[in-house]
Parts: sequence; structure tokens; C-alpha cells
Amino acid sequence: MRVLVFGAGAIGSIYGFFLALAGNQVVHFVRPSRSAQLKNGLRARILDGRSPKDIKQTDTIYQIRTITDFRTERQFDLTVVSVKHHALAGALRALGESDPSGDVLFFNGLWTDYAPLDPLIARERYLWGYPVAGGHVDYEKARLEGAILDNVLLAETDGKQTERLSRIKALFTNAGLAVESPKNILHWIWIHMAINAGVISTCLKYGSASAFMDSSKALREGILTIRETLKVAAAKGANLDECKDEIRNFYLPTFISSLAFKRVFKKNLLARRIMELHNNLDDLYGLCSDVYQSAKEMGISTPRFEQKAVYFAGKSGSSQS
Repeated sequence: MRVLVFGAGAIGSIYGFFLALAGNQVVHFVRPSRSAQLKNGLRARILDGRSPKDIKQTDTIYQIRTITDFRTERQFDLTVVSVKHHALAGALRALGESDPSGDVLFFNGLWTDYAPLDPLIARERYLWGYPVAGGHVDYEKARLEGAILDNVLLAETDGKQTERLSRIKALFTNAGLAVESPKNILHWIWIHMAINAGVISTCLKYGSASAFMDSSKALREGILTIRETLKVAAAKGANLDECKDEIRNFYLPTFISSLAFKRVFKKNLLARRIMELHNNLDDLYGLCSDVYQSAKEMGISTPRFEQKAVYFAGKSGSSQS
């Protein structure tokens, strides 16, 4: 399959690397200065958890292929878009100007509904996914540090099972990844963004993801904050029961759940690595700010989360549209 990846950020580069490894023709659309930085390839050090019983550390050169315009190449089967929390509208405008062929897969968070995207892209052109990976790219050194788990989320926006969905599922399955398709992927994303806001805001308070994961006190506080931010997702219309297995532990007595999470972060190298690598502050501020703004607008009481607003409010643009 011919795959266009929008940009060469951590998520796009991680999945681009593994899709290329599976035999697909992968091209990254980047600005000229970025193409120059990557002309000799991208050193990829990725903790590969696609086989959980056989976790491996890659350390190789991803011979990343880039284009800077579409004058000579615009025929693709799929375009994968994964951008910073507040950068989706800009990416869509760039795609609209270039208009590459094929379907579009958004590998992105989205705190609004789909309506703000309507002026920028027709709904029938895209489906939505959510990556289960994390990383950081140092462009000056052309180096990618990352980690990837064994699954991804992928679904049509209306929840239907389609030939297109089956085809794109196969693309990721052939790259060694299991695919899950929630009934309502937008609500699934809202729930997980709410969880992330609770975690991130607590990490910001305690200074780092490592400090958060290693402290029982911080973990307890994070769990209580997540309970508040999940109320915001529910108020937006997300059915928490659809993720009940994933969020159950947040509602156990905190001395039990904090101990369980501390053990997970101590033993699960992949989970810990993804947490440590998710360090783009502008992105983190934007996600927390969106959830915080929604809580204020809907009158949801989130005292613990609100106390942490000093660490993120006003530090980033909060709108994706």
C-alpha cells in the first residue's frame, strides 16, 4: 500500500517505520528544512512491544523518504495524520491545498465533535484512530526515541463496519499490530483524553512523569483527579460504561489502585517509557486546557483538577479547530 504520513513527528515516524518494515511504500510530507535534516535517514531507537512476550529494542536507521510538495507525486492509498493537540486545523488546511488522493486516517486526539472539521475535509474521506505509542524526535541529531505497544484503535466515525475499515485494519495487522474498533471512537477518545488530562496535570504538579509514577502519593492524587476529569467526558456525552474494563481501577479504593499502578509502572517498561517520552509541553498544556475549559463551561466541579490549572492554563492554545 502507498502510505503518506503527514509530517515526521514521533507518532508518524514510529508507525511509518513499522509500516515500511512490513513492505508498504511510505512517504512523509514535510517542509523543505525538515527534509534536509532527514536526508541521511532517522536513527530509530524504538522499544518494540508488538510481541509483549518478546519485547525488543530496535536501533537502526529508518531510511525515511520525504517529499516537500505534490507536483510529482500525489497518488496514495492512505494519508496518516498525527499532529500536536492544537495543530489539526493547520494540517487539514495544508492537506486541502495539496489534495493527495486516497483515504485519510486521523491518528489524533479530538476534544470537539467532528463538526469543526467539516469546512476543511468531507466526512466520507476519513476515519479515525488512536495510536498506542509514544516518542520524541531530535531533528538536529536526526534521532527518534520511541516505544510502541501491540495494538492500535481504528474505526469509522459512524461505527460501521466497512470494506475500507477492513482494508486499513489489514494494513496495521500486517505490520504486527492488533486492531481494536470501539463502538464510538470519538467518545472513546474523549474518555482517554480526560484520563490523560488527570495524569498529565498531576505529572506537571510533581515535576515529571517519573516522579508521578514512583510516588504513591502522586498516584493517589492522580487517580482522584482522573475521577473528576472523567466526569467532564461523561458530561460531554461519552458513555463511560463502554470503557468500564479500562477505567474500573480508577474507582477502587485509592490505596489499592495506587499500589496496583505503581507496580505496573515499575514492571511494565513499555508503559513507563511511553509516559517518560510524552514530554512535548505545548501539547500537554493544550490537552489539559481543553478539558479544563469544558469543565468550567459546563459547571462541572473538579476541585483537584482546578488546583492544578496553575501548571497549564494559559500556557498553550487550546483549540484544535
